[in-house]
Amino acid sequence: MTLKQFEVSINEKDSINFLINLLLCLVSIVISVFFIYKFSSIDNLKISLILVFIYLILILFLMFGVYALFGLFNPNRITYLSNKFSKEDNINLTKDVFQNFSGKDFKSDENLSEFIFQKNIWSYKYKVYLFADDNLLAIFVKTISSNPKGAFFDFGASKRNQKKIFEMLKKNNQQ
Repeated sequence: MTLKQFEVSINEKDSINFLINLLLCLVSIVISVFFIYKFSSIDNLKISLILVFIYLILILFLMFGVYALFGLFNPNRITYLSNKFSKEDNINLTKDVFQNFSGKDFKSDENLSEFIFQKNIWSYKYKVYLFADDNLLAIFVKTISSNPKGAFFDFGASKRNQKKIFEMLKKNNQQ
């Protein structure tokens, strides 16, 4: 597999899931704005603890919709690490990553390695893709849940794990 083929396979989008997620974001935004407007237009409404709680929930719902919309149009990117290792050495580095993360279901095909790991029982599972070539490693982490194509929204967890793998490989690169 070439680097270009790896990039194409990672960046391929499922249009039906994209449209469903877009619809969910827009519905959450519209519903929260509608109810915020409705509650604010009532004249003789007494301020109470329950009303403040309702406003807080509606504002959080609005913020979640906007944040999810931003995340939907700005998905995670592939991280590249240039080094001075041969293809075989980089493939061995991908195996080290698998061992350090205590992954499961390790699959290796030529220069593409992938595995699944889960930090703890209550967190999402992550699928890690590592592409090894001469003087180059490419890293991509995708959050998976019950949907094997990926989770809708993980609040940046896959990006943090991708950065963690990058830092680990960078540290191994300097040794």
